[in-house]
Amino acid sequence: MTESAHILENAPGLAALPPDDSERVAAYAHAHDCGQCARALHQGERLLAALDTVPSTATPPPKRLRAIARPILARLSALVVPARLLSTVMVGLWLVLVFAAKRRTGGSTAWIESAALVSAALACLAWLRRIGPIAAWLVFGASALMAALVWGDEPFAPGKGVACVLTELAAAAVPTAILVRAFIRRRSMRPTLALVVVSAAGALVGQAALLLTCPDRTSGLHVLAFHCGGVALAAAGALVTGRLLARPVPDAPRG
Repeated sequence: MTESAHILENAPGLAALPPDDSERVAAYAHAHDCGQCARALHQGERLLAALDTVPSTATPPPKRLRAIARPILARLSALVVPARLLSTVMVGLWLVLVFAAKRRTGGSTAWIESAALVSAALACLAWLRRIGPIAAWLVFGASALMAALVWGDEPFAPGKGVACVLTELAAAAVPTAILVRAFIRRRSMRPTLALVVVSAAGALVGQAALLLTCPDRTSGLHVLAFHCGGVALAAAGALVTGRLLARPVPDAPRG
């Protein structure tokens, strides 16, 4: 370091170097004959001493950090959901279930109710990124509301209930499988919420098809047990699948 090389701007950094560092040794040698740089080094030393007295912020416990990370990771997983692809798949499933059935219920009211359920399923899927868990509750609400609208006093009719549940589970399985593949490829850490919403929405599309194909569609207890029950069962299966796919949130490094 030459006599003309002042160290005013670099004084704090030079003061922080190890005592035997060549740059620091040269800086203090220069300051011995330069009062301005000597004052700068002294101020740098005082600044470092003040920083040493600042207490370090305590790291939150791992449990608290995981609680904070959970909703963030769930929202990030929602960004992986291919909403347009899944919407197209669900509409296609509804058309297949309706037009491949041996019998369909006549009347414009049934078609309007069925289309309304499909629209509700697609809307919850599209809103997943914005409203998070509320989307799942909206799916369940739409299923229950439709059961209330078509409620009738016909007999329970459990004989065909298994077929209705299987129809809804099949409608849920296809979009769920697509999403599981996407999550595995992206190594998403918290896929459970998105899986529950997509699976329940797929089952809701199945319920929409049953409004046109199930001969017991006006039996309130049958619809509640097997149509709404199928949506709930699909969501429960997705909940288990999501927990199996979920990866643990790493603890923050301790420093």
